[in-house]
Amino acid sequence: MNSFPGKDSKIYYSADSVADIDNATLYPTEYLNSLTPSGLPPHELILKKHAPIMLLRNLDPKRGLLNGTHLVVHNLGECVIEATIATGRGTGQSFYSSNLAQPI
Repeated sequence: MNSFPGKDSKIYYSADSVADIDNATLYPTEYLNSLTPSGLPPHELILKKHAPIMLLRNLDPKRGLLNGTHLVVHNLGECVIEATIATGRGTGQSFYSSNLAQPI
Protein backbone atom coordinates (compact mmCIF):
# COMPACT_ATOMS: atom_id res chain seq x y z
CA MET A 1 0.00 0.00 0.00
CA ASN A 2 2.95 2.32 0.49
CA SER A 3 3.43 2.68 -3.27
CA PHE A 4 0.05 4.36 -3.75
CA PRO A 5 -0.24 8.14 -3.34
CA GLY A 6 -1.66 9.60 -0.16
CA LYS A 7 -1.25 8.86 3.51
CA ASP A 8 -4.83 7.96 4.32
CA SER A 9 -5.40 4.25 4.43
CA LYS A 10 -8.36 2.59 6.06
CA ILE A 11 -8.33 -0.72 7.88
CA TYR A 12 -11.35 -3.00 7.73
CA TYR A 13 -11.64 -6.01 10.04
CA SER A 14 -13.61 -9.19 9.53
CA ALA A 15 -16.48 -10.12 11.81
CA ASP A 16 -15.12 -12.22 14.64
CA SER A 17 -18.06 -13.33 16.73
CA VAL A 18 -19.93 -16.61 16.86
CA ALA A 19 -23.68 -17.09 16.50
CA ASP A 20 -23.86 -19.86 19.12
CA ILE A 21 -22.38 -18.58 22.37
CA ASP A 22 -21.88 -22.18 23.59
CA ASN A 23 -19.29 -22.71 20.83
CA ALA A 24 -17.39 -19.48 21.56
CA THR A 25 -14.75 -21.24 23.66
CA LEU A 26 -14.10 -23.96 21.05
CA TYR A 27 -12.45 -21.53 18.64
CA PRO A 28 -10.54 -18.61 20.19
CA THR A 29 -10.85 -15.31 18.30
CA GLU A 30 -7.09 -15.15 17.73
CA TYR A 31 -7.18 -18.54 16.01
CA LEU A 32 -10.14 -17.60 13.79
CA ASN A 33 -8.47 -14.31 12.80
CA SER A 34 -5.28 -16.15 11.79
CA LEU A 35 -7.09 -18.33 9.22
CA THR A 36 -6.84 -17.36 5.56
CA PRO A 37 -9.26 -19.60 3.64
CA SER A 38 -9.10 -19.52 -0.14
CA GLY A 39 -11.52 -17.01 -1.65
CA LEU A 40 -11.87 -14.86 1.47
CA PRO A 41 -10.06 -11.64 2.33
CA PRO A 42 -7.72 -11.54 5.34
CA HIS A 43 -8.95 -10.60 8.82
CA GLU A 44 -7.31 -7.19 8.44
CA LEU A 45 -7.90 -5.53 5.07
CA ILE A 46 -5.92 -2.32 4.44
CA LEU A 47 -7.05 -0.12 1.53
CA LYS A 48 -6.11 3.25 0.07
CA LYS A 49 -7.68 5.46 -2.55
CA HIS A 50 -6.51 4.59 -6.09
CA ALA A 51 -5.46 1.07 -5.06
CA PRO A 52 -6.42 -1.77 -7.42
CA ILE A 53 -8.60 -4.51 -5.96
CA MET A 54 -10.00 -7.74 -7.38
CA LEU A 55 -13.33 -9.44 -6.71
CA LEU A 56 -13.05 -12.90 -5.21
CA ARG A 57 -16.55 -14.05 -6.18
CA ASN A 58 -19.40 -13.31 -8.55
CA LEU A 59 -21.48 -10.46 -7.11
CA ASP A 60 -23.59 -9.26 -10.06
CA PRO A 61 -22.85 -10.95 -13.40
CA LYS A 62 -25.27 -8.70 -15.32
CA ARG A 63 -23.21 -5.64 -14.31
CA GLY A 64 -19.88 -7.35 -14.96
CA LEU A 65 -19.03 -7.92 -11.28
CA LEU A 66 -17.50 -11.36 -11.65
CA ASN A 67 -14.77 -13.32 -9.90
CA GLY A 68 -11.43 -11.85 -11.04
CA THR A 69 -12.82 -8.44 -12.08
CA HIS A 70 -10.35 -5.63 -11.33
CA LEU A 71 -11.57 -2.39 -9.77
CA VAL A 72 -9.92 0.83 -8.61
CA VAL A 73 -10.85 2.26 -5.19
CA HIS A 74 -12.14 5.85 -5.20
CA ASN A 75 -13.62 6.41 -1.75
CA LEU A 76 -13.36 4.59 1.56
CA GLY A 77 -16.34 5.13 3.83
CA GLU A 78 -17.03 3.80 7.30
CA CYS A 79 -18.92 0.79 5.93
CA VAL A 80 -18.83 1.38 2.16
CA ILE A 81 -16.13 1.15 -0.49
CA GLU A 82 -16.67 3.02 -3.78
CA ALA A 83 -14.74 1.60 -6.71
CA THR A 84 -14.81 1.75 -10.52
CA ILE A 85 -14.65 -1.37 -12.67
CA ALA A 86 -11.29 -1.32 -14.49
CA THR A 87 -11.55 -4.47 -16.62
CA GLY A 88 -14.20 -6.50 -18.34
CA ARG A 89 -17.71 -5.86 -19.53
CA GLY A 90 -18.63 -3.10 -17.06
CA THR A 91 -15.48 -0.99 -17.43
CA GLY A 92 -16.00 2.53 -16.06
CA GLN A 93 -19.09 1.73 -13.98
CA SER A 94 -19.15 2.63 -10.30
CA PHE A 95 -19.57 -0.06 -7.70
CA TYR A 96 -20.45 0.36 -4.02
CA SER A 97 -19.67 -2.46 -1.59
CA SER A 98 -21.48 -2.24 1.71
CA ASN A 99 -20.72 -5.71 3.05
CA LEU A 100 -18.10 -4.44 5.43
CA ALA A 101 -17.68 -4.44 9.17
CA GLN A 102 -16.92 -1.19 10.99
CA PRO A 103 -13.29 -0.06 10.42
CA ILE A 104 -11.07 0.85 13.36
